[in-house]
Amino acid sequence: MSRLQKIVVFGALCNAVLLLLFPPYDVVAIDRRQLFDSFYPVFAVPPGRILGLYLLFHVFAGLMLNAVLAWLVLGRDAGPSMSPRLFVALLGAANLAIVLLFAPFEIFPYLPATKLGTFDGFHFLFGERAGRDLYVPLLTLELIYVTLNALAFWLLVGPRARAPGYAPGPQTMLDEAGVLIERAREELAAREQQASGKDEGKSS
Repeated sequence: MSRLQKIVVFGALCNAVLLLLFPPYDVVAIDRRQLFDSFYPVFAVPPGRILGLYLLFHVFAGLMLNAVLAWLVLGRDAGPSMSPRLFVALLGAANLAIVLLFAPFEIFPYLPATKLGTFDGFHFLFGERAGRDLYVPLLTLELIYVTLNALAFWLLVGPRARAPGYAPGPQTMLDEAGVLIERAREELAAREQQASGKDEGKSS
C-alpha cells in the first residue's frame, strides 16, 4: 500500500468514525411519518428520536465511493497521471457539483400555519420537484463537509508529492538547519584533509 493510499484509508476511517459519533436522527410526526430532525452525538440523543437510516446510507455510500475511487487512482504503480493535489481538487469539485445537482428538498410545509418545512429527500435540481424549496440547513452542512474534506486531503497529499526519483528538499526550517550543519561538517572535514595533505608534502 502506497503512502497516498494510506492517507485515503486514514481519511475514510476518520470520516466513518465522525459519522458514527454524530449520525442523523429522525423524529416521528403525528401521522407516523419519519421526518429528519438533525445530527446528534450518540451519547446525547434527545428523547423521541430514531436513527435516520435513509440519510445515513446516502452519506456512507458517498464516503465509500470517494474512498474507493481515490484509493484506485492514487495507488497505481506508475503514479497518477496528474498530481495528487490536482486529483483531490477535481474530486472535491465533482462532489460539490453532485451535491448541488442532487440537492436536498423540503416537502410542502407540514403545518402551513407555522411554515414548518421538513426534509423530503435528494432530488435532481431541475427535475419534477424543482418548484419546491431546498432544505437549506442540510445543503449547507453538505457543502461545508465536502469542502473541509477536500481541503484536508489537499494538505495531506501535498508535502511529499514528488515525481519518481526526485529527492525532496528540506520541508521545515529545522530540516534546512540540519542540511546546513551537515554541509558545514563536510566542508570542514575537506579542509582538514587538504591541510593534512599539505603538511605531509612539506615533511617529505
